[in-house]
Amino acid sequence: MKKTICMSAIVIFILVSIIDAGAQIWEEFSGIKWGAPLTSLKGLKEKRKDAYVNYFVRPGKIYTIDNLVLGSVTYGFYQNKFYAAFIDLDSRSHFDQTMELLKLKYGKPRANLGLTQTVFIWDYQQMKIKLKHDKTKETFKLGFYFTPLSEALNRQRIAKGGIKIRKLK
Repeated sequence: MKKTICMSAIVIFILVSIIDAGAQIWEEFSGIKWGAPLTSLKGLKEKRKDAYVNYFVRPGKIYTIDNLVLGSVTYGFYQNKFYAAFIDLDSRSHFDQTMELLKLKYGKPRANLGLTQTVFIWDYQQMKIKLKHDKTKETFKLGFYFTPLSEALNRQRIAKGGIKIRKLK
């Protein structure tokens, strides 16, 4: 119980730090400018890739307070430009706390309630912020997307027949 309370406090502290940087979140994430070319960055290690996106982590860069880990951060690059950052959340409690912080900062989200996944979406400047709950795996993720590049990626995937995207109202 004590560990859960401590972890919750840490998650809130880190998320408030990230979210309170709202004036800058549309410019950069974790010191990396949106749209920055991959070749201009040092210290990233490829995690995986698909037909369109390369995903990286920063080895040795641990997101913690008092040696307790928040969750891993993955950086996404489309056409070798930084377009997204993903933070794995550890629990339903962290998901709920993140939801409340995002609602306070950005207002009520749009929601896509699916059978296997629920996605809450906020639009801010040139950013799209998504809070996801995968119901089948019981996993939670917070994603920040640089809209000019993420929309280009979606158009390319649609054109190639790789995915079908429904517009949320």
